[in-house]
Amino acid sequence: MTTTITLGVQSVYPELVTGYDSRRESGNLLHTIIGRADPDVTLKAAGLRQGTLEVWCPSHSSVLEVEALHAQVGVLHLTDDDAPGVAMHYVVSGAIDVTPEFGTPRWLVRVAYAEVIV
Repeated sequence: MTTTITLGVQSVYPELVTGYDSRRESGNLLHTIIGRADPDVTLKAAGLRQGTLEVWCPSHSSVLEVEALHAQVGVLHLTDDDAPGVAMHYVVSGAIDVTPEFGTPRWLVRVAYAEVIV
């Protein structure tokens, strides 16, 4: 059971991915027609995944490693042996949040991401 996040030649191996949410926006376009109850529809495939990735880190040094990797410029690659369906190339699309679990040495890193095709 190994999760790997890679950017170029750098990799981190998070202890645990504790959160992964994914949404895909529909590509369909609805066109309101005056005098009609039903719209005209332009059909289009859904977009790529977007969401938040949450990584559990057992120490402050490991959280700094995960945060630093995501703070760099480039396309990251996520793989997980137990969940091959989450594998993706992605970029950071918003905040990188770092939160301690108070009373413990553990930390959480939450990253807003957008999947990309390379």
